[in-house]
Amino acid sequence: MGMITHDITNIQEFLDMVIPIVPAVLTGDTYSHILIKDFNDDLQKFIDTGKAGANEISVFTSAYENELVSVWQTSGYEYKSRYQAIEYMHQRVSVRYLTVRNPRTDISVSLIPWFMLPGRPYPVFVYAYAEWYYGNSEQKSMRLSASAAGRVFGVDSFDKSTLSRVHNDKQIFNIHIDRAQDVVEPPSLADANTAVFVAKLLESHPKMHEYSAPDKGVLHSPPTSNSEYISYIFSSAPEELSKVIKNRPLPRQETCDTRKRLPRRIKTQQKRLQRQPDFVQSDQIELIRSSFIAMCKAAVLDTAIKYHKFLIN
Repeated sequence: MGMITHDITNIQEFLDMVIPIVPAVLTGDTYSHILIKDFNDDLQKFIDTGKAGANEISVFTSAYENELVSVWQTSGYEYKSRYQAIEYMHQRVSVRYLTVRNPRTDISVSLIPWFMLPGRPYPVFVYAYAEWYYGNSEQKSMRLSASAAGRVFGVDSFDKSTLSRVHNDKQIFNIHIDRAQDVVEPPSLADANTAVFVAKLLESHPKMHEYSAPDKGVLHSPPTSNSEYISYIFSSAPEELSKVIKNRPLPRQETCDTRKRLPRRIKTQQKRLQRQPDFVQSDQIELIRSSFIAMCKAAVLDTAIKYHKFLIN
């Protein structure tokens, strides 16, 4: 594959034509990610069913990976395999993905599955669901919100402290959105053209700030909190997706006995155990999980295509 010219007109035409349909996340002037939505069947099976046949799963099949590498090597690019551990459905799986670098410009591109967040142990939909649940459930409890997300996605280590960090970190959700994200998966570049697009991106990496501005027109007021931000993005999500924990009946009020009683002996303080939530049936959990993952996939790709940023940083 030959070089594309660095003529600014040609580069602008390329970006105007390709960037709007590519889920590319521009994380700096020399580094970016492309979010892959159609990947290895083993990895897709793991996301759909939580069943992994191995502790390590590649994003692409060996045959397709060889095709990509062949194209990149022809252009003189360097590539390497990278690994990231993902906790999901009571398993810890290492996802292997490719990073390709142009040694002449020092520009690098990583090809990662759409659900993966660099450096974070859980898929993006776990964080998004916990925040969405906290903003939409009646309890307004971080402990219950974390428990709900942990139950739906099988991540036992996702707890209140994790959600608290996500909820209070103002740098995590920093997209100046002007509308709720689409919950219908947007059209994007077919993975068959990934090698071509990556090669062009390695030659003409755009400046992030030039392609992350919101559309002109009537803008909504930016959300004031992370849960409000997520609630806004998933504003069309049905309320049933938050019905993970059964409502307990209110305790019966007993008549107060006003007669004087002898003072009771004070017992030694014991550590109070948290009462575990009462979750709905597993088939309903599975429906909630698959429905929210589908919505989150659409929102993630929509965010990447429109703003060239991660839904959650």
